[in-house]
Amino acid sequence: MPTPPPIIAAIHTLPSVVSHRKDCYSTDQIVRHAVMHAQVAFDAGVRAWYVQDTRDTPPGPTVLPETVALMTLVGAALRRRFPGVLQGISLMGHGARAPLAIAHAVGAQFVRLKVYVGAMMKMEGLLTGCAYDALETRRSLGAGDIQIFADIYDRVGEPVAPLPLAEACRQAVEFGHADGLVITGKSVDHTMAMLDEAKAAAQGAPLLVGGGATVDNAAAFLARAQHLVVHGAFAAHKPYVMVDDLPLEWDGTKIAAMVVAAGDRA
Repeated sequence: MPTPPPIIAAIHTLPSVVSHRKDCYSTDQIVRHAVMHAQVAFDAGVRAWYVQDTRDTPPGPTVLPETVALMTLVGAALRRRFPGVLQGISLMGHGARAPLAIAHAVGAQFVRLKVYVGAMMKMEGLLTGCAYDALETRRSLGAGDIQIFADIYDRVGEPVAPLPLAEACRQAVEFGHADGLVITGKSVDHTMAMLDEAKAAAQGAPLLVGGGATVDNAAAFLARAQHLVVHGAFAAHKPYVMVDDLPLEWDGTKIAAMVVAAGDRA
């Protein structure tokens, strides 16, 4: 896989029928919405992104078959439209097999896995590390070219019997063979401190800031990390403009500014 550019956009799909929400959308609408936002990001200079079913809440301890089917359709549509973009898959439900299978099916280059080593208490209960399943799934699929970006202490949960951050990073890389480490603290300052601590333990694996990046802090983050996962900094002002019955949630001008701030002019 080529080295990703500094900015990795996070494309959040609209809520589907598994979301337990009244404002769910059809499969066709969800695919079109993802492609529309990918086009806005692409036109502003973004050349790497992943898709995630962020609005299908509450998340579950496993991934539903309906989610696998939907996200495969979304990923395939993006791959057809943007064959040169580095693409990833991330799912709200816990586990490694589903995102890796989807990535393999659609020709994506990476996955983001949220609880990779250790254990975390989250809204859906106790989740245990999926590193073993990830490596076994990647091997069985013959998909060694799909990279694994592993979260270390996801900010929406609390680690159970937490190891020091540096040790968790070492285990993810040394034993879990993670290709990159995603670091996200409870605040910008917390993330900065975590990055400083993780750097020495990453054994050369790239660090990704999992959230909180803005135009103003991009340079400071990139002095410590190699990549920024961005969604919120791209947001348009509400109420959103509607395009073909779908909300246009991203502002191309803001995306372009973020790309420039990150020194990413691909």
